[in-house]
Amino acid sequence: MELDLILERLKKQDKKAFQQVFEAFYPRLVAYSFRFTYNQEASEDLVQESFIYIWENARSLNIKSLRAYLFTMVRNRSLNYLKKINLTDSNHLIDISNILTQDFQEDMISEKEMNALTQRAEEILKCLPGRM
Repeated sequence: MELDLILERLKKQDKKAFQQVFEAFYPRLVAYSFRFTYNQEASEDLVQESFIYIWENARSLNIKSLRAYLFTMVRNRSLNYLKKINLTDSNHLIDISNILTQDFQEDMISEKEMNALTQRAEEILKCLPGRM
């Protein structure tokens, strides 16, 4: 699946292209969201909402990488879900630990974003008390 061509087809509201993207990414996006939410139903809903947003706004979206856009959108929706149910701590350790420990993380976020997350994790670690 050539993602650049798929993007152009999505902008033209091509249902077949949308179906291809959905089938290719849905299982991985649900698994990715689940690593944040630990709730299968919520993860499925968040991914479905992301796809609905893509479908409804495809013409106006300026997407360079569909894969990165989808994973970023699902991550943000998952983190917002956690905030909504008050499942984050004051230092956001839950958010960062889930993101940094993924085996397949390199496929989903850019090097720049990974560096920013690593830097934030280091800042948080500096706030922790020393060993006893």
